[in-house]
Amino acid sequence: MRIDLNNTHSESIGYTIFASGDSEFFNAAPIPLADCFEAAFVNDDSPVFTSELPEFLSVDSRPKADGGVVLAGIVGVFAFFSAWLAKKVLDDVYEIKLRPSIRKALGAADDKLDGANAAKPKMLMVGFSYSDRQIFILIGIVGDSFEEILASEHMIRTVHENAIQWAEKNPSEFPIHLYIVDRGTTNVEPMLYHDLALVHRSIANLERSEGQT
Repeated sequence: MRIDLNNTHSESIGYTIFASGDSEFFNAAPIPLADCFEAAFVNDDSPVFTSELPEFLSVDSRPKADGGVVLAGIVGVFAFFSAWLAKKVLDDVYEIKLRPSIRKALGAADDKLDGANAAKPKMLMVGFSYSDRQIFILIGIVGDSFEEILASEHMIRTVHENAIQWAEKNPSEFPIHLYIVDRGTTNVEPMLYHDLALVHRSIANLERSEGQT
């Protein structure tokens, strides 16, 4: 499932919600999140629907929403930028536009899940794509519940800042830079990929650990 939102802002900001899981998971997290965005984006400069990915993330890179064995489901919010905005992304886009809806929708999701969907870990993915650098910084937060995920959601700022610094110092031919937050820790250097489909297959069968450094 891909629910896409795009902004006609001069900085060409686009938004996409990506989700993987069964119908119960969709009704608990991705659909309420899309509803929250729709309710929040009511001004003339608010995001609007689109189905486009940045050119450097090719059509073959579109992840397939096939669900994973280990994870109950994934809900992802991807933001696409034409320029390297760094701190401005977190201050003006994520913190103000995206974060309130994420916390509102996912804060009520656990009560809507039963059985395996309640018992298995879930993941929130937040991605920041910069077309001018052809870099997609992807941050996945794993938790046994959405409550646990939201308890680590504040780490997105720190992880994004570290990812920006790493990318500036370490030019790479790999466009996708993946960071996993699990039990309050994350990898310092990114896992690098050419293809979003490979990222999704890796994440869908993720084995949790006591922590990463």
